[in-house]
Amino acid sequence: MTLEDTLAKLWPWIQDKFNHPHIMEPKITDDPTMDTAAFVWQTKQTLIDRGFVAEIAKEMGEARAMSAILQHEVGHYAEFPRELSETIMLRAYTDAYFKEKAGDVYGFYSDMVDELRTLRFGTEDLYALREGMIARNLAKNDQNSASINRLLCAVYSSTHAKYASRLPELSSDESRMLKNILTLKLLSGSGKDHCDNILNFGKEIEHLITPKPGKGGGHGTGNDAAPDLTGKNAPSQHDIDVALDDILKKYGPHAYRTTKQFVGQGLPGFKDASPANAGTSPGTLQYNDHLIPFYTRWARTFGLHIVKRPFE
Repeated sequence: MTLEDTLAKLWPWIQDKFNHPHIMEPKITDDPTMDTAAFVWQTKQTLIDRGFVAEIAKEMGEARAMSAILQHEVGHYAEFPRELSETIMLRAYTDAYFKEKAGDVYGFYSDMVDELRTLRFGTEDLYALREGMIARNLAKNDQNSASINRLLCAVYSSTHAKYASRLPELSSDESRMLKNILTLKLLSGSGKDHCDNILNFGKEIEHLITPKPGKGGGHGTGNDAAPDLTGKNAPSQHDIDVALDDILKKYGPHAYRTTKQFVGQGLPGFKDASPANAGTSPGTLQYNDHLIPFYTRWARTFGLHIVKRPFE
């Protein structure tokens, strides 16, 4: 049986488990720019590297490895972060605080919440995948990533009684981090909670992160570390506009401006859909034209009362 056959056999079961989400069928790829797996928000499709499945299959067999990878990646769409808007917003917050470590902080956090939620109804394969990631890290002598993945397993074992017996042995540092992470609202938290959570989580693990150039990282099943704003899988201008509207509506002006700044840095050609300026006549009034896109979105989202400004 080929890997494509294994995928075709498992996909209907995965669709049913996640209540048939409106996403494309996953694809096996030999793309040299990938070394794991990723859910692509633009196409709503999971891409799975053939070599990655073979690597994980050494620990748990091909069918179980494929099942776990599919649960993990579809979980990003169905469980967390669910929306492109939340993906970009959380990535923007991590970028502001953790700079070159932001991708890994986002990746580990996103994977942790995704798997923690999916394990409520998912199979043991998903837990075994995280254990397989530890083995993968150790095989590459990546002790720090192994430590973080051990920590994630400990979070799952401490939260779900079903996996309590599989709590890994932790160092004193890992035990301290676990205690702090378990205080966060991971299962029931709102978007605003996750903005705080991801920063607190990042502070716990940042000393274990060494920024890696190029592809892959120590987290999750792949390239979920950041929305691709410029590559071949980048979201469209329309998708980004809709995401910014959603952020302003749900989370307010500060989250909107933080995210817009991140989008502008990652996508220099991005143009906010708005009038160019407030007017062209000379005078002493301060126009604050840079706020026009913000109030355009605000009006589109909430409605806006226009009041004439009195002249003195």
